[in-house]
Amino acid sequence: HQFRHTVATRMINSGVAQHYVQRYLGHETSQMTQHYAHLHDQTLQKAFAKYHGKTVDVEGKVYQPTEKEVESTELQWFRQNIQAQALPNGSCALPTVAHSCPHANACLTCTHFRTSAEHLDGHKKELEQTEKILEKAKENNWKRQIEMNEKVARNLRNIINSLESA
Repeated sequence: HQFRHTVATRMINSGVAQHYVQRYLGHETSQMTQHYAHLHDQTLQKAFAKYHGKTVDVEGKVYQPTEKEVESTELQWFRQNIQAQALPNGSCALPTVAHSCPHANACLTCTHFRTSAEHLDGHKKELEQTEKILEKAKENNWKRQIEMNEKVARNLRNIINSLESA
């Protein structure tokens, strides 16, 4: 009995698909395999990291969760899917339970913003639009619009360069 637990757990954590483990052990149901095969937190964390890939902040720096943030896979999932604020081109790492974002629609200038290559095309389109706005603002000497949009454009370039170098 212990042997089946050991074999199933080792196979699952080595990357063998559950349906193969099920067949190898002669289980009729996937629930029986789940009973014997236990995923280690480390296996889940690696899968989570692989799924999310490279995540960068507004400066183009690769975001690496701290040890405290990687306490458990369940906590990571909760933070990513429940506490994070979804945005059209990434997510905000400021927990929604803390308070609402003081940077409404200014995520590209916020240190809590996170994004990945999944949103690269959107970032490129946004950079094009931002550069057009900057051009118009410079023509009219709109100092505040220039200041705000230069920062957004710089951050978009940082993000795009960092994601393209992956």
